[in-house]
Amino acid sequence: ANFNALYLTRHSFGHFFSASTTMRQFVDWLVFLHTHYSDVDWPVLKGELQKSNMKSFFDGYNIMLNRHLLLDIKLCPIVEMDNRTEEYIIDDIRHPNRYGRHPSQRIRRHLYQRFRYFFENRSKFKFISGRSWVRLLTESVISSLKDIVNRNI
Repeated sequence: ANFNALYLTRHSFGHFFSASTTMRQFVDWLVFLHTHYSDVDWPVLKGELQKSNMKSFFDGYNIMLNRHLLLDIKLCPIVEMDNRTEEYIIDDIRHPNRYGRHPSQRIRRHLYQRFRYFFENRSKFKFISGRSWVRLLTESVISSLKDIVNRNI
């Protein structure tokens, strides 16, 4: 249960930093807590969160869930009040800023993320599609650029 709790926190943490947190991450965490609360070794989890620099995120995330999605805070006994992080997460949900403030920052950031995603997963693309990751990346970038131009992402 500790691994799953740490994994779900890390997964939400990753979404928060790479794009934005969605309702899916909240629901996953709420279901996990209601199902496996008693299986978690909370002091050990707290130590792991502190070692991986995710404790502040964990606290803000759970306080936000408590105040806005009715999470019973007793299900997270290691949470310490962190209004600043909670407000930051809420603000990011309300006003996601995925690619920077200036259009050129958004385009550069988007292209970089797209390249990194395809490069890191190149063996998967080759295995699943039988096509080169460079070709798939090129098609994806062209499609993304069209989206950026058409929707001004």
